[in-house]
Amino acid sequence: MRTSKLPFVALLPLPWLLACASEPPAVDSVTPGSGEVGTEITLKGAHLDGTGVSFKLGGKPLADAAVKDPGTVTATVPEGIKAGPVDLIVTAGDGKSRTLSGVFTVDEPPPEDPCDPSIKRMTSIPPTADIVKIDLYKSDDPEDVSRSSFPTRDIERIEYEARDRPDKGYCAAIWLKTKDGRQVLFDSTTTQELRIQAQKIANGLSRPLEVLHEDPLPEPEEEGGPEGAAGAAGAKGG
Repeated sequence: MRTSKLPFVALLPLPWLLACASEPPAVDSVTPGSGEVGTEITLKGAHLDGTGVSFKLGGKPLADAAVKDPGTVTATVPEGIKAGPVDLIVTAGDGKSRTLSGVFTVDEPPPEDPCDPSIKRMTSIPPTADIVKIDLYKSDDPEDVSRSSFPTRDIERIEYEARDRPDKGYCAAIWLKTKDGRQVLFDSTTTQELRIQAQKIANGLSRPLEVLHEDPLPEPEEEGGPEGAAGAAGAKGG
């Protein structure tokens, strides 16, 4: 009589088997809780170092994400996120994801100074009127230029403002307001009004013109300043 030998099967405790399975990533906190685009943030949690783990903030992949240890990831708030509360989506290597709603608030960026003398701007709309091209020069080096463009169909309206600022002087500016809420500077000057130019752009693109604020261009001071002007007036009166 032959005795068949059954293969040996080791029955392992269930807790041990569960421990062998990869733990899903979990984020417990994001610090700081608010900031502008480009702000460095820290994610705290567990199992954040797993293979294929990824993070999205406001629908955009986190910029410069770096795993410091299994419970810590540092990153920066990515470009292209609208201001306000945004969600963090943590996705494991198997594709399963978890959403932390409103875990971070993107702050509004500081208002741009349209007449900043340190930045030279070359903006154009070609005759086809289908695209806006913007070149920004932040130094005297012609190679130090940031180029961008976007289709004119994204423009919702033209905005114009002219302000006589007590601390910075007169500034007239033409803005292109886009459908996604951006305000893109088209042209600016400290020496003349741009209302007529703004109206021409609006007419050419068949967009409305909205005047945000309009101070008149200040009269040039008389030679010698206010005292000289007063003296001249006195001489005429005498």
